[in-house]
Amino acid sequence: MEDNLIAAVPDGAVQSIEIFQDYVERVVGVADYNNYFNAGVIVMNLKELRKYKFQEKFIYLLEKIRFEVAQDQDYLNRLCKGRVKILGFEWNRMPIMGNKDGEIKIIHYNLGSKPWYFDDILYQEYFWKYAEKTEFYNEIKAIGAKYTDEDKEKDDANSAKLIELAQKETDCVGDDRTNKNSPTKKRRILVNMWKNRQGENPEPVEKSQYRQEVLKKIEELEKEGKFDIDAENDPPTIVLTPENVDYLRKKMSSKLKRIFANKVGERFLNNLLKDNKLIIKEIKGIENLNKVSTGAIVTCNHFNPFDCFTIEKVFRMSGKIEEKRLYKIIREGNYTNFPGLYGFFFRNCDTLPLSSNKRTMVEFMKAVDTLLQKGDFILIYPEQSMWWNYRKPKPLKHGAFKMAVRNNVPVIPIFITMQDSDKIDGEGYPIQEYTVNISEPIYPDENLSSRENMEMMLNKNFEVWKQIYEDFYGIPLEYTTETDKENINV
Repeated sequence: MEDNLIAAVPDGAVQSIEIFQDYVERVVGVADYNNYFNAGVIVMNLKELRKYKFQEKFIYLLEKIRFEVAQDQDYLNRLCKGRVKILGFEWNRMPIMGNKDGEIKIIHYNLGSKPWYFDDILYQEYFWKYAEKTEFYNEIKAIGAKYTDEDKEKDDANSAKLIELAQKETDCVGDDRTNKNSPTKKRRILVNMWKNRQGENPEPVEKSQYRQEVLKKIEELEKEGKFDIDAENDPPTIVLTPENVDYLRKKMSSKLKRIFANKVGERFLNNLLKDNKLIIKEIKGIENLNKVSTGAIVTCNHFNPFDCFTIEKVFRMSGKIEEKRLYKIIREGNYTNFPGLYGFFFRNCDTLPLSSNKRTMVEFMKAVDTLLQKGDFILIYPEQSMWWNYRKPKPLKHGAFKMAVRNNVPVIPIFITMQDSDKIDGEGYPIQEYTVNISEPIYPDENLSSRENMEMMLNKNFEVWKQIYEDFYGIPLEYTTETDKENINV
């Protein structure tokens, strides 16, 4: 170990989950997350630790900074950084990493990955092999038998809380971490959210300058007829190459990340609803989802990062999740370079990223065809852009309808209408109450050519959206641009 204080293995959860990587680098202060170690299996150089006066420094740091995610592990990493001997993963194999290949010397069933509770844990065969040789085997089996669905939900919730806490702590970088009661803007937003939940009047929040600029840009884009351009500052696009995406989740690591991400995502969604950050006022036509037994393209207007959560909630309420999955097509940059918790969801919650790389798009189309033929649903935003709280349906692109025709599956049009609630968000604007309008499926016509079917399905989809818009808001659909709809509806 030379003069290193600790010998340990990089933490599996940090290696697998992007928000934890941001957390350890920005909050804990470890320059490279690859050097953040897991404290479940460590070798301590006691001689060097004493010379370093580790105990005194630990106590001093405890009084100055409060780490809340991994606690003791965070303190160890902060104090020992730069003096850690990194060992191979074989010395601390963690199921969460999802890698069954390679040498195994020590297995660490960390976080919720406990084979005595669950039946699908990586490396579980090793645990049971040796458990059977002990006098405690029957007691261990009894523990698992008593582990209820409620207990499992608590475990899932605890894992989700860790991710949410890591996100919250990372967002607070720059605040006075020795005095978390300081009246920062982020804290005021959280206080307002709490007051909304309690039915109290929140403190006034001035309207966000950024959001005002976005709304102004939307006005300008509509006047120019540029409906397919995003109004927000999107993250930089890093080209997605085939080796960096596993569309069909064939790898074990991809499967495990998907399972974990969807559990966290479900809790996150439920918290959005509970905290009134997402308000679904009414769902109309949910029976139209259940009319479709095959695969299908689901179209929806795109006006908020949360609208995909809305569709996911409706999908779950329909009962379809018991027989099929809902995949979401997303832009390239959201997958390759979106930070934090949303980035984690974008990469792992049943998403299908587009790509500017032709070879990747070949794999993308193969995946789309496979999933539709399998009978799954795929959500796509045919407007091709997101305009924040924009209420009108925008002209549609052909891509969604081409996929439907290519696979002889229907399109299910969904149009979300909205109205102001009495709740104010952290940017000073009313949170919207959503009415989810699910229309009858639109099927390809066997008597039409592929091109004719695409045009027919696109036009029907737009007319359905247009009718819902005009009925709900009581006004005709009109754009401020002088460009004719038929010319821009392509």
